Amino acid sequence: MQSEEGSVGGIEELGENIDVATFEQILEMDDDEDDREFSRSIVFGFFEQAETTFQEMETALYVKTTVMCHITSSPQCMYD
Repeated sequence: MQSEEGSVGGIEELGENIDVATFEQILEMDDDEDDREFSRSIVFGFFEQAETTFQEMETALYVKTTVMCHITSSPQCMYD
């Protein structure tokens, strides 16, 4: 939803969590402002990619920690 000034309502409330100018540029690429099919697909794709990336990072950190604990046989290592 755009205000009379052309900015997207509600986005500013997210503060530093989103680059408002970039997000508005993405919204401008939509042919249909009511549907927003194009920008919706970009945003959802971004969040899906971010979720996958975080899962991969967690897995890599777990594997690294497990290997390091195995190699060092540290008593501080706890296995779940």
